Amino acid sequence: MAGNETITFSKDHIYGIFIVALVALLALSVFTSGFGIMPAKSGNTSTGTCTGTSGSTGTGSTGGTGSTAGTGSGDPLAGINTLTVSPGDSPIDGQASAPVTWVEFSDFQCPYCSRLYLQTDNLIKSNYVVTGKVQMYFRYFPLSFHDKANVAALAAACANAQGKFWEMHNKLFTDQTAWSSLSASEAPATFEGYATGLGLDGTKFASCMSANTYATQIAADETEGQSYGVQGTPGVFVILPKAKTDIATLKTVVGSYGDGMTLFQDSDHITVFVAGAYPYSAFSAILNTVTY
Repeated sequence: MAGNETITFSKDHIYGIFIVALVALLALSVFTSGFGIMPAKSGNTSTGTCTGTSGSTGTGSTGGTGSTAGTGSGDPLAGINTLTVSPGDSPIDGQASAPVTWVEFSDFQCPYCSRLYLQTDNLIKSNYVVTGKVQMYFRYFPLSFHDKANVAALAAACANAQGKFWEMHNKLFTDQTAWSSLSASEAPATFEGYATGLGLDGTKFASCMSANTYATQIAADETEGQSYGVQGTPGVFVILPKAKTDIATLKTVVGSYGDGMTLFQDSDHITVFVAGAYPYSAFSAILNTVTY
C-alpha cells in the first residue's frame, strides 16, 4: 500500500553514500581553508612567501634592474644587473669583520618569516654568524594585510632603543602564533609584557610605542626594500665578496633553485636575492661558495 512502503538500502549502497559525503566534505574544506578554522595564508606555498605589497624593481645602482656589467663573452658576471643593498639602521648580529652580509626584509606576522627564523636563521647563526663568517641585519617590511605587523615592528624598534632589538625580534617570532591571534588593540599590551620580561624599562617602552616613535624608520625600510625589488616576505639578500666567491659554482647553485633566486652585483660584491623561506640547505649552498 502507498502509505506503508518500505525502502531498503544495501550495505554497499550505504558505503557508497558515505564515501561521496567524505569527498564532498574534503573538497569543501580545501576551498574554505579548513571551514574557516585555520586562516588561509597568503603567499607562494612552494617557496614560502607572504605577498601583498607591490614593490618597484628600481632603476639605478640601488635598484634591481639597473645597468649590467661584464659583457665579455668569457666573463662569468656577464649580464648580471647592478644592485647595492644597505644593511639599514638595525643593529648587527655577528662581527663587522665577517666577509658575508645577510640583509633580511621581514614581517613579524608573516608565518613564512617565522618559519625562516625557526628553521633557517638559527642554523645560519650557529654555523656562520658566531663563527665570524656572516654578519646579519634585519629590515622592516610589514605587509598591509597583516593587521599587527606594523605594531610588532614598532615593538622591535622600541626594544632596540633600549639595546634589546634581537631579544625582542626572537620573542616576536617564537611567540608569533600567540600574539597574532589577538585583536589589534590587544597586541600592544602583550608586547609591553614581552618588553618587561626582557628586562626593559616598561614605562619608556610604552611611551615609545604610544608615540609611534619609529614609524618613519619602518616605512623607510619598506620603501627601500621595494626599490630593491622586494614584493613579499621574507626577502633575503646574501652579499658575498667577489674576491672570495667561486662565481661559477654560485651561478650553478642559484640556477638550480629557479626563479626564486636572482643574482646582482656591484664593484666588489655579488649578491643573491632569495625571495621566500627557502630551507637551510639552500642558503648553506650559497654560503659555501665563499672561501673564508
